[in-house]
Amino acid sequence: MGLLLSGNAYADEFRGQASDYLTIGLNKKEFRKIVDGGVSYGNRAVTGGTAVDYNLSKEITELRKPYGWPHIGKVFRYYSYSKYFPEYNTEILSHSGTWDVNKFIGVEGFGIKRAPEKWVYYVFENVTKPMECKNKSKMWIKCKGTLGNGTFKSVVFSKDEAIAVADPKYVIIYKEKQKKRKKEEKKIADKKKKEEQRAEAKASGDLTFTIKDKKEQCEAIGFAPATEKFADCVLRLVELDVKSQQATQIALAQSQGNQQVAEQLKKQNNSRSSDAFIDLGLKLLSPQSTVSAPSTSTCRVIGSGAYKTVNCW
Repeated sequence: MGLLLSGNAYADEFRGQASDYLTIGLNKKEFRKIVDGGVSYGNRAVTGGTAVDYNLSKEITELRKPYGWPHIGKVFRYYSYSKYFPEYNTEILSHSGTWDVNKFIGVEGFGIKRAPEKWVYYVFENVTKPMECKNKSKMWIKCKGTLGNGTFKSVVFSKDEAIAVADPKYVIIYKEKQKKRKKEEKKIADKKKKEEQRAEAKASGDLTFTIKDKKEQCEAIGFAPATEKFADCVLRLVELDVKSQQATQIALAQSQGNQQVAEQLKKQNNSRSSDAFIDLGLKLLSPQSTVSAPSTSTCRVIGSGAYKTVNCW
C-alpha cells in the first residue's frame, strides 16, 4: 500500500511524480499548500506554484485522463470526499471533482460526498480532530471551517485500499476483494486464451472438439471419471463430433469440385481420428492428465503421419 508508480509513454507531460511532493509526516497546512495551493491553482493552469506542479505530476495527470482535463479539484472543499475513523485516529481525504456532477445537481441536490473507486486518496494518522467544512452554499470555493489535525501517512489510488490503510479491520475484506478480483481477471484471461486457441485451430483446418460437455454427460449417466467405461463413453461422443466435422470438410471440398481433395480428406481423417482416439483414451484414464482437469473444455488433433496426438486446454 502506498504510492503507485509506473512508466508511461507521455513522460513529457509530467512534472515529476507524486512522491516528489508528498512526504510522510506533513501536517495538514503543509499538505494543503502542496495539493491545493492558492487561488490560481487549477487544472487549466500551466505555470506557477507547487500545487500546480503537483497537479501535473505523473500519477495525477494519468488519473484524470479518463475524466477529462478539468475534472479534479481541491481537497479542502465541502464536497470533497472524506471519512474519519475515530477508533484509529485516521482520516481519508480526497479531491473534489465533476465526475459526479449529475448527482450533485440532480434531484438529490447538493451535499453529496462521493468519489469513484479509482481516484486519489490521502490517509492521515494521529487525527483527533478531523477536517470540517461549513460552507455548503458554494461548491467551488475554499473550505471554511477547520482543517483539523493529524499527519500525512499515505497516498493510494483506490478507495478500498485507502480504507484498508485507515481501518485495520478492513484489511481482511480488502485482501479477499483483491483475491476475488485477481481470480476474475485470471478467469477472463484464460477464457480469452482458449478463444484464441480455438480460432487458431479453426484457421489451421485441424479438427477441434469440445470435451467438457462430453465428460459431464458421461458422468451424468453414471460413469466414474478415469475408468474404462467413462473413457469409452467420452470417446463415442467425441467420435460423433469429429465425424460430423469430417463430413462437413469433405462436403465442402466436393461442392467446390475438389474430388481429389475430398478423397485425401477421407483417408487423412480416418487415420487421424484413429490415432487421436487412442491417445485421447489413454489420457482419459489418467486423473493427472490435462484432459481430466475439470477446467479443460476444448481439444485439438495435432501432428501428422504416425505422430498424431490430442492437445487439450
